[in-house]
Amino acid sequence: MTRGTPGIRSGMSEVAAVVDNWAGRNVLVVGDAMLDEWRFADTDRLCREAPAPVLTLRHRRASAGGAANTAVNVAALGGRATLVAPVGADTAGGEIRACLDRAGVRDHTLLRPDHPTPVKRRLLAADQILVREDEGGPAGPLPDDAVRLLLDALAGAADEVTGPGAALVICDYGLGALPGPVRAWLLAHRHSFDTVALDAHDLDAWRGLAPTVVTPSLGEAHAALRPGSGPPPAVRRGHRAGRRTGWRSPSRTCRNYGGGPGPRSSRSLSTSTEPWSATASGARTAATPTRCRRATRSAPGTPIWPRSRWP
Repeated sequence: MTRGTPGIRSGMSEVAAVVDNWAGRNVLVVGDAMLDEWRFADTDRLCREAPAPVLTLRHRRASAGGAANTAVNVAALGGRATLVAPVGADTAGGEIRACLDRAGVRDHTLLRPDHPTPVKRRLLAADQILVREDEGGPAGPLPDDAVRLLLDALAGAADEVTGPGAALVICDYGLGALPGPVRAWLLAHRHSFDTVALDAHDLDAWRGLAPTVVTPSLGEAHAALRPGSGPPPAVRRGHRAGRRTGWRSPSRTCRNYGGGPGPRSSRSLSTSTEPWSATASGARTAATPTRCRRATRSAPGTPIWPRSRWP
């Protein structure tokens, strides 16, 4: 037995206990849904026109992304996930809804013919991503009738998400799923949820929410924390962010280097995964594409889910 193995076993038991805490818990997920597409190819030569590999497509895999990814993973943990999000009345939107159905997610998506579903399409060869193509980015503001329908869907879904431990997850990537009236509704109903997790590019748009957890990227954290002077800066900036925004557990994502903690300490475990796997994130460390899957424990009952974001 190698040195440190007992500690790893103990940590894995703690992670398992956290996952078990989410079995049967009601979780409402709201925000920008997208489709993650993976195209796997073989290559053994370069083309004559340019120093680029010639690819032979072998198979394709599609999965729910963004807010839909979060809902599917909550369901995989045993939670009762409900998704409210606009999706396009197109092929990609249909694939997202099929993913939700297979996962057992309660589907309150709003079909919009004028709202193309965002797609993040990756092309891989030899298990490495060569290129990513993004399709259907920000589509502009939703029309008033769509906003009203989205609010109706949100109110109906909220009636299903009741009981002790009810949680709200907001995925705001600036794609138009969370216009002002929807944000106002969520702020007004914050008290209905024991736990609120916020994953947003623009944290200032959610002032007053007082989320339990936020998962900014490194750039988003820098913009929100506004570094000051004097030691110890990291701790002071974290507390300042908490006072200004109301969040309780700030964390940051440092691309493929993993995440950094907020004012309190955290522990992490890493296991090997495929190069294209998303990182599993806990309460304090946001997910990033990396070779390591990090399961971060911050507090009992904290969910762990892999995420995809835009961009």
